[in-house]
Amino acid sequence: MKRIQFLNFSISLCLLVSLTGCTTKTQRQYQKIRAGDISGQELYHLIQEFDETHSDFVSSKLDLAVYHLVSGNYSKSHSYLEKCEKLINGGSAISNDEKALLFASLSAVNLIDSKIDEAWEYAKKSYGIPKSGKRYGFLCGRILVAMEKEDEAKKYFDECYSLFPDAIDAESARAYMYLLAKNEDYDKARKILEIYIDKGTFFSGLGLFASGVYEKCGDLEKSIYSAFLDYEYHSCFGHGDDGQFAANLNTLEEKYRENGISIDEKAKNAIKQLKSLYSQSLIASPASDFYVSQYVHLREKIRCRTFDFDDYKSFISLEKYFNQFPCYYWILMNLVPQFETSNVDALVLTLCEKIISLAPSSVFTPSCRALIGKSQGLSEAESGKLRISEEIQNAVYMFVQTGQTKYLDEVYDFLSLPDCTYVYDGVMLLKGFMDNKFLFDEFASKEKNEKGRLKERLAFILS
Repeated sequence: MKRIQFLNFSISLCLLVSLTGCTTKTQRQYQKIRAGDISGQELYHLIQEFDETHSDFVSSKLDLAVYHLVSGNYSKSHSYLEKCEKLINGGSAISNDEKALLFASLSAVNLIDSKIDEAWEYAKKSYGIPKSGKRYGFLCGRILVAMEKEDEAKKYFDECYSLFPDAIDAESARAYMYLLAKNEDYDKARKILEIYIDKGTFFSGLGLFASGVYEKCGDLEKSIYSAFLDYEYHSCFGHGDDGQFAANLNTLEEKYRENGISIDEKAKNAIKQLKSLYSQSLIASPASDFYVSQYVHLREKIRCRTFDFDDYKSFISLEKYFNQFPCYYWILMNLVPQFETSNVDALVLTLCEKIISLAPSSVFTPSCRALIGKSQGLSEAESGKLRISEEIQNAVYMFVQTGQTKYLDEVYDFLSLPDCTYVYDGVMLLKGFMDNKFLFDEFASKEKNEKGRLKERLAFILS
């Protein structure tokens, strides 16, 4: 389950309703809970306790549904949402804000479950509620993109962005910026792109898309740096060729001239700085305060051994932009022993786990497994079978979704390892999944035909 900071149930999907105009005693009691000074898990538990004693009260169920939706527990969220819908269909009164939120949340869980038609029907219901539904135009736009109705999607995005520019979420910005670029509205595409960069996370292809948008807007410096981002990301998976990338930089200015593109000084400096990163030349000054330029500059300082504690703090401050880059965490992991004075080993292991979680197939992962395994007293061969919680969850998810037992092979290898903290945690994690009958039956069948550690651990998980 994705962990979030739970403060007053704030979410990106929408603004939660404020309970106004409460007239019944029950509503006043609930409003008092929500208006109090408490937050986080304490607030969650109070609302949960209140809901358990008020079976026909919609608002508490809706808040719990939204909490579980944002937390990633979609099945539990859907259960609460269905109860809410049943109650309002039975005559329970709720505000327009709450009704719009309910339908939008039902749309979201159906969208997550790839039930596009159902998601669209609920999104239309939400959007159709006077005033309250208008802010869910972003959700409508995303669903229409999934339905390949791009022209209609753009209308919803345009309208909603004009009304609620600050309410656009990362996924909506991602869909909207592509539509704008496809319609050659590059200036607006750039604006939405930069909102996405601020709110969202990097994905394969984002750098090249950004490079094209910036080039169309005449910002060659950012175009060049954005192309580097895609190269840097893919190099984490062994697909990089520094020599070829440097050669491409050598011919870039010539290509610009051939296409009649005027090269400004910032773009020239960007090319110079990137070339210096892949050569033995003297370190180049950053071309600008653009975050990619700052990242390259720090990489150069590491290469030239002029990196100091202030640079270390600057590097950490860039995490927001590079939190999907295994190479960023690999560099940081190697810097920790030089600049941290306490909990060094724990920090290194945490970064190893982060790298594995981001990219189990990255070029850094074998070394990360070896470091974690060594900390647990495992041999090199045993370390290769070590899995972190996210990997176990993903393997179980793929088995449940496909029915193919091959996805559990790595789980069984993991459960055969000698005792260590990671195995204990993995066993308890799997034990928590045993309410899934399909998985339970598979483990029970496997346990009957095994022996040794694997048999013992499967038996404990099943108990």
